[in-house]
Amino acid sequence: MMRILLYPHGVEKNYLSIYLSCGDSSFLPTGCWSKIAKYKLTLKNYYYCGKDKTLEGEYEFSSGKHRSSGYSSFITLTEFHDRNKGFLVNDTYTIVAEVCVENDGHRHPNDNHIMSLVTGNNNDELMDFKGLCRVRKDFVQLLEEACSKHPELVRGVKRKNWSENFTERWFMTLGRVLHFLKSHKDIKDMDDDTYEELQDLWEQLNSFGFDDLIWLEDDVKKYMAKKMRKNVDLEGEKGEFLKVELRLCHLVNSGQYGLV
Repeated sequence: MMRILLYPHGVEKNYLSIYLSCGDSSFLPTGCWSKIAKYKLTLKNYYYCGKDKTLEGEYEFSSGKHRSSGYSSFITLTEFHDRNKGFLVNDTYTIVAEVCVENDGHRHPNDNHIMSLVTGNNNDELMDFKGLCRVRKDFVQLLEEACSKHPELVRGVKRKNWSENFTERWFMTLGRVLHFLKSHKDIKDMDDDTYEELQDLWEQLNSFGFDDLIWLEDDVKKYMAKKMRKNVDLEGEKGEFLKVELRLCHLVNSGQYGLV
């Protein structure tokens, strides 16, 4: 069983470090052994097709050697954390390892194991969505309904020519917003943490730079307005302040701007 070892702050200063390891010894052959493995380590790019960062290597794993191989200086932390580079999006990144073990006549059940690490997603819970990407199964119906009512969603994604990974992240974030709104229709049951969750989700969705979301923005604003109404204390300065905020929200929604 091969594993990915990741050092987000680097082994060498200012670099992301990634290694391939033999993993748990219970999966390894007993006695003296050796295996020559060819491998690729890839840091996926969410923004740009063909801009993944890939390094290849070959290493002889054996009972008498250090059981990991990789790169202490895979990519600079500056480039990795640069939001415009496309490697780290919404605090999420994807690393894929492809491994080919040469057969020496003593084949082990875990030879030629191809391993991928996709942050936050279980492939068993994902399914194809319109041939564009894979999304969570519980988001599919919500996304289908949204795309049926607003066909500009699919057209806009195709027009932007995003990578499959970036498209997946966008549809997953949209699915989370839709799922949230469906699951929290009763504002009386909401607390401040849940309200902040919606704000965070909406900010994440807007960070992708997709313009055709006016229909959803209206729903989110209505929800936030309801939350303000719930919190209005009609006595004291707090109540007066919140009533002013609510009035401003109404002005913005009606296309008017000003102070009350």
